[in-house]
Amino acid sequence: MKKAVGIILEVVFLILCIVVAYFLSNYMFATVPIDGNSMEGLLHNEDKVIVYKVGKYKHGDVVIFDTGEKYITDEGKEANRYFVKRIIGLPGDTIEIKRAPDGEFFVYRNGEKLVEEYLTANVKNAYSEMAPTVINDGEFFFLGDNRLNSDDSRNDRRGKLDKIVGRVILRYGKEGFFKDNDIIKRVA
Repeated sequence: MKKAVGIILEVVFLILCIVVAYFLSNYMFATVPIDGNSMEGLLHNEDKVIVYKVGKYKHGDVVIFDTGEKYITDEGKEANRYFVKRIIGLPGDTIEIKRAPDGEFFVYRNGEKLVEEYLTANVKNAYSEMAPTVINDGEFFFLGDNRLNSDDSRNDRRGKLDKIVGRVILRYGKEGFFKDNDIIKRVA
C-alpha cells in the first residue's frame, strides 16, 4: 500500500511540474531570437532573449512586439514581423528631437532632455530634428539603440501596447546560456 501511495505521489508531482512549466513558458516567459542589429550595443544579431510577459511597461524598457506587418520566410511561409526596441514614449507623452547649439541631437520627452547613457558614442548624433509628437492612447514611441540602423518611430511609426510580447530581461549569445549572458536591467 505504501508503495502504491508513493508512486501516486510521484506521478502527481510530475504532473504538477509539467503544468507549472507549461504555465511559465506560455504565460510568463518566452525565448525569442534576435534578428537584426537595431539594438546593437545591447543585443546582437542571432542572440536569444528571455522576455517577461507580465506587468506594465515603463520608459526605457526593451520590449519585443508584433509590428502588425507580415513577411515571407525563407521557407516561403507568411509570418508576423516582430521588433525589439526601447520604449521612449508612452500614451500622453510628447516626444521631440532637437538639435543643440553644438550640433548634437537630443530626444526630449515632455520638454525634458533624455539622458540616454545606454547609447554608444557612434549613435548619439544619428538623428534629424523631429517636431513634437503626442503619443496616442494604446500606443508607444520606440527607438532602437543603434540609431544609425533602426526602423523605428522616427519614421512616423508607433507600437501598439497590446501587441507587446514582453519585456526583455535576459540576453544570451551564440556561446550559450551559461557562457555568454547579460541581465537586462530597467532604466529611466
